[in-house]
Parts: sequence; C-alpha cells; structure tokens
Amino acid sequence: MSFLADVLHSSRRDLEVYTERLCACLSDLSFESDVKRIYIVKSRIKSYDSIRSKLLQYHRDLRLHNDPSLTMSRLMTYVEDVVGIRVLCLFPDDVNSIANRLYFERGPTRTIRVIRDKDNKAKLYRYYLFKPLMQINMDDESWRTASRKDTGYSSVHAIAHFSDNSRMHDLFGDWRAEIQIRTVLEEAWGETSHYLSYKKATTDRTVNDLRLAAVSINELNARLQSISNDALAYQAANDFRF
Repeated sequence: MSFLADVLHSSRRDLEVYTERLCACLSDLSFESDVKRIYIVKSRIKSYDSIRSKLLQYHRDLRLHNDPSLTMSRLMTYVEDVVGIRVLCLFPDDVNSIANRLYFERGPTRTIRVIRDKDNKAKLYRYYLFKPLMQINMDDESWRTASRKDTGYSSVHAIAHFSDNSRMHDLFGDWRAEIQIRTVLEEAWGETSHYLSYKKATTDRTVNDLRLAAVSINELNARLQSISNDALAYQAANDFRF
C-alpha cells in the first residue's frame, strides 16, 4: 500500500466531517431577504485512483504518492479538489447572489474564504457576478472564451477553505475544497456532457453541438429568470407568499 493510500485511509472520517461542515456552512448562505437561494448542495470525495492519476499526470516528478512525509494538507495543495462541492440554484440571480456572498462577504461571521477562482478566469466573474445572465451578450467572444471549456462547460468555480477566524479552521487548518455554483439546468447539461465527452475523444461536431446546447441552456435559464422576476413582483405587489 502506498503512502497516499495510507493518508487517505487514515483521514477518511476527517474528510467526511470536513465535507459535511463545509456543506452546512454553504447551505447557511441560502436565505436572503426571505428568499431561498440554494436548491441543493452536493458533495463528493475523490477516490484513491482518481487522486493518484492526477498526481501522476501533473506532479509525477514529485512522486508524492510514495512520499512518507505526505499529509492531507500537503496533498490538497497539489490536488485541490480532493473534496468537491456543488451548490445548485434554480435561477441565475441566485447563483450571482451566492457567489457574491461567498467571494466578498467580510466580517467575523464569515466562515469560508475563497483562495482563488480555479481557472483564474476573471472575466467570467466580472460578467457572472455583476450582470444577470440574460444581459450577457452571447456573441461576445471574449466572454465565451473566458467562461467556457471547449464543450461549453460553465460554472462559478472556486478553491476555498474555512476562514482563519472560524472554529472549523482550528480543526482542519488550511484544508481546501473545490466549490462550484451553478443552476440545476447547467448541472443537467454538465452531467450529460460529462457522460458523452469529458476526458474522452470527441469529434468537432460533438463539441460544437454541446456548445450549442450550452447556449440553449443559457437562454432557457434567462427565460426562467424572467418568469421568476415576474412572480416575485406579483408576490410583492399582492403581499402573496409562495
């Protein structure tokens, strides 16, 4: 058994607790002005085979999987998505709201600190955080290349850990996780796209069709956001509760 396997085995319960606590803190961001912003929070812990494959692919020269000094904290600096969490929202404005709070909320009550966006795609967040999705110019090539992989993958995508002043940081230190925030429609597209093409050989036609499907998902997201806005306006005007 490798040292990597030893670390994962000995840390398994701690990883599960860490993931549960992080999910709970993210769920606490859900309510804003009596509006529930989060539909569901999902999580997974990467398998030994997947972590080992990633280390061999990107950090083969370090031979971390056979390093007797390997710890979970050190492992997470090289494989930042050992713990992966997806925050799913019904509407794009909810994604914007949760992302804004996660990225920019300050003060003693903040429990999660974003280290960076995973792909360093600043244009994505400039558009996605501050402009409703329906206002984004879908023909703007700079947005398209900044915010998507070749197939059309889209998500607010952050690396984060518990804030230094939180009790959870005392327990877990700088253990980090990958957090994705997206709509349920984007999640459905992502799961389908993953099944069809992710890390597999794809034709140009498949890639193009997936990109077109992603644009259609964005258009449907925009329409649903408009419907939601109308419903909320009606609710406010008539003091009606859903």
